[in-house]
Amino acid sequence: QVKRYDFLGIPSSVLILFAANMFHDRVVAPHKQEMIDFAKSVFSAVWGVIEFRFYIPLKDIILDLLNRRPRMVDPFALSNEQTSLDNMLKDLGVGDGTRENRARALASASRMYEEEVAGGAIRGIVRGK
Repeated sequence: QVKRYDFLGIPSSVLILFAANMFHDRVVAPHKQEMIDFAKSVFSAVWGVIEFRFYIPLKDIILDLLNRRPRMVDPFALSNEQTSLDNMLKDLGVGDGTRENRARALASASRMYEEEVAGGAIRGIVRGK
């Protein structure tokens, strides 16, 4: 319970309003833009956490469940990956970097891998292969 006093016939609520106005004029008004910028930065940080931790994962789960997620391999990415595979097979020495003999080069690379594994994992580590 707040007691109300009359000081020289002036109600205490008028004194409280006067003090609040003085506080606003001397503290709040000069720093208003700084306070607004601070509030915006806090809101941005909080929204970033909410978006990163909750919104994006939940959206991705829903899109996965509804089969509406964009495919990971579009035609450009697929051709890029195939070119990269051809280059790796060529660097390995089992292909010539063309699409025509990719299957034969993959089979040869698989045989090379199986021979390395059959030779022993420790020996491969020691020899640096």
